[in-house]
Amino acid sequence: MSQRWDVTGAGAGSAPAPALGSLDTSNPNRSLIERMNETGTLSIFMAGLEATGLIDRLRGYAAFTIFAPTDAAFEKLVPGALKSLQRDTAKHKAVLSYHMIAGHIEARHLSAGRLATLQGTTLKVETPPAEVRVNRALVTRLDLIAWNGVVHEIDTVILPTCWRLIAAA
Repeated sequence: MSQRWDVTGAGAGSAPAPALGSLDTSNPNRSLIERMNETGTLSIFMAGLEATGLIDRLRGYAAFTIFAPTDAAFEKLVPGALKSLQRDTAKHKAVLSYHMIAGHIEARHLSAGRLATLQGTTLKVETPPAEVRVNRALVTRLDLIAWNGVVHEIDTVILPTCWRLIAAA
């Protein structure tokens, strides 16, 4: 049985934890690219999308859900891991596409289980009371709604099972 997470706090008397930040449905007429640029906290992720060519997929009419790691999330990586990743375009693209889901999934529709990523494997969604996690990364900002999808900011760079990012020697 899947568990639902009430992002409005209206049900069951529990409000979302402060760490989740606010829902931001203020400008759904913007594209995913515009919404991510507006945050000011996703510049490393955006630069990676540009460098790997994934940004072109976000320019079309297909809808995507993106679990976007913040700049602070990338800064938590092992020293040198980001530079190593940036030098390996194929691996960089695979890691970034692991943060992307086909379709538009707002927080109110997320339930515990697995979601297929554009990378080709699944990520695990957990919905304990008052929070949402993907592969243990905390969703810190929900529902940056765009006309072609939705962005949820996360506090950690997530990887497929058994993957590790290491610094280059």
